[in-house]
Order: sequence, then C-alpha cells, then structure tokens
Amino acid sequence: MDVYQAAQAKRVASGYLMTPEEMINSPQLQARNYFQIVEHSSTGPTLYPGAPWRLSLPRRRPLDQHSRDQWRGVGGPL
Repeated sequence: MDVYQAAQAKRVASGYLMTPEEMINSPQLQARNYFQIVEHSSTGPTLYPGAPWRLSLPRRRPLDQHSRDQWRGVGGPL
C-alpha cells in the first residue's frame, strides 16, 4: 500500500490488489453499492460482486428555437 500511495502522490497511474476482506470493507466499493446480496437455493443469501461499471443514459438537452429551425430545414422530427 505504501508503494501505491507514493506512486499516486507522484501522479503515476497505479493500483493494488485487494484481498477479499479488503474489498468487502472498502469504503469506496460500499459507497458505490458494488456488492449485492443474492439469494441462492443451496447457500441462502450470499454477497456477490456487482458489475465493474454502470451505464447511464446521456442527458438530452431540450431543443432551442435555433435547433428546431435547423431540424425543420432537413425534415427531421420535432
């Protein structure tokens, strides 16, 4: 961990491997709700890792008058 923090301080792209216990106790992963409890028929409720990323839809800004005029010019939908 000391090498990782020293590299980060010098802005070197780096990372470290966590033990399963460190991952479960990681404040960052907890804040992101990374782990999910899954009901399993033979083991009961078990903690499983979630997806490594989340996809979100881009925000769509409303059309202003200029954009509406442009779309009308090309026959686009309003």
